[in-house]
Amino acid sequence: KYLQFYYPEMLTLYGGTAEDYKILTGSELSPTTGFSVYDVPVDSIVPYGNGWVYYVDKVIEPHQNLDDWLMSASDYTMYCDMYNRFNIFTVDPSVNEGIPRNIPSKRTNLYKNERNYRVDMELNYETVGVRQRVSDGTIQVNAHSNYSILVPQNNALESFIDNTFTNYPGFRDSLFVISPSLDNVHIKMIVRAIVSPSMFIKQIVFPSQLYAGTVSGSDGTIYQLGPEDFSEYNLCSNGYAYGLKTFTVPRNFQSILKPVYTTPDFKFMTAAVDRLEINYYLNNMNASYTLFLPTDEAFLKNNIHLLAYEDAVVNWGLSVDNRLGYNDYVFYNADTSGGNVPDFIAPIDLFELVFNHLFVSPITLSSQMQFLLNAPAKYVGITQDSIWS
Repeated sequence: KYLQFYYPEMLTLYGGTAEDYKILTGSELSPTTGFSVYDVPVDSIVPYGNGWVYYVDKVIEPHQNLDDWLMSASDYTMYCDMYNRFNIFTVDPSVNEGIPRNIPSKRTNLYKNERNYRVDMELNYETVGVRQRVSDGTIQVNAHSNYSILVPQNNALESFIDNTFTNYPGFRDSLFVISPSLDNVHIKMIVRAIVSPSMFIKQIVFPSQLYAGTVSGSDGTIYQLGPEDFSEYNLCSNGYAYGLKTFTVPRNFQSILKPVYTTPDFKFMTAAVDRLEINYYLNNMNASYTLFLPTDEAFLKNNIHLLAYEDAVVNWGLSVDNRLGYNDYVFYNADTSGGNVPDFIAPIDLFELVFNHLFVSPITLSSQMQFLLNAPAKYVGITQDSIWS
């Protein structure tokens, strides 16, 4: 399906070295041409009228893909389970009719958009878009490759979870329970914060880059690993899989966001950070922030509700268009006094709400009144006993 193809200029382009290739394949680049497919040297390349023929000295059997490797490796079952938890979607059954179900998919989110049906899948770590035109039944499939993942062994990941979630009763057991509840949505967001920084989508990462500490995750986590930290190197058909003896703590769990992700009292704030994708800003380790962190109870006092998608549709009777991606949870202002209808809280309003609680300089609380500027440049008055604006 995908044949990883190597030549010196390609390694240079992506910051790789000949030693990287040897680590990943166990062999050298072709001494004759400098071109190799996997660990198979290319003896010669001949152009023809409609393409090229690469002559090799053995039958090439494609390597397994990243998904197959992860699911078959017994040392990484916990990461595999968490990855699958992270990728579980809520599917709208009302648009599930008329779509061919013979497309092999492990994780599917389906919705209808005007005349087209669309299926977004994570298939073997490849982002796949499948479109069916209702008129002629045409199906188009687009797939992508080139990923790198850093997968910690079970004991390393278990140690992190046991040491980090001491204030979250039942967290570890809840990793393996799936339900449409808000608790389930919160667990999924936490799992995303743990797993996603070590998945490098459409990014080739070579061992030498990891050794040099030049690789950062999606949340800003810096990975600096030596050869002694790796349990295995794997060249797969659609990317690179690295097994690790250690676990690098994601930056979300080193910054002011740590309590947001490690206790059950901040589901609303976790969802707001997740929806706005502002993790990288809030966990900037070069900043000096003060965050006034509202509990879920504080949100509810302001009639702001966080609803799991199914709860919003089934129990609240709200109309939620999941084509916009709101198929996990939604924020609603539920102030129904005076006959008001619950209002969907748009991302721009959610953004202002979150940043109203952020200050970009340290604060020393005292009995004296202070008037401080928050991140959106609004004055907030505080003492050690009160806050007002």
